[in-house]
Amino acid sequence: MELYPEFYNDVFGPVMQPGSSSHTAGPCRLGYLAGGLLGEEPHKIHILLDQHSSFAGTFGLMAEDNAMLAGALGMLPNDSHLFQARNIVHNAGTEALFEFGEMHESRHPNAIKFMLTCVSGKTASLVGDSTGGGMVETHVINGFPLRFKGDSFLCLLFDPDGNLHEAAFEQYAASQPGLIETGSAPFA
Repeated sequence: MELYPEFYNDVFGPVMQPGSSSHTAGPCRLGYLAGGLLGEEPHKIHILLDQHSSFAGTFGLMAEDNAMLAGALGMLPNDSHLFQARNIVHNAGTEALFEFGEMHESRHPNAIKFMLTCVSGKTASLVGDSTGGGMVETHVINGFPLRFKGDSFLCLLFDPDGNLHEAAFEQYAASQPGLIETGSAPFA
């Protein structure tokens, strides 16, 4: 059952700092999801935006830059420090790069690709769309195609060495009908 769009979000909009729900709240939420994949503070934040996207004409005017950085730092759209994200990144010595180029993973006008790196060298990437009203949808997470609306909890396990046994996960999932969906894909 589709849970949204729903009355409060569509009519009143999301709880957020001032700005655009699709250019401030949504990008912040996508950054938050990307930062959650990394699991620690990013040392480098590289953000790719399509050169023909809606961000190309408004970048910086609706706090998109601060929102994207704030999300990657673990802030949500209602965080009072959202508009200070550029300064926070600068003062922490974190490298932030915004690039306008070709977006291949999504053709949505509000598509964003986050590529994050921490000091230890661990990386995380996420491609998603700000679909309006502060809502988001992912397309690719750490190189794997995954469409997810970001409105519920999701646990991703990456096992590049093949140490985990898929049969054990399938058995556990079967004991939780309707709550867990499993699948696997080759590690890229």
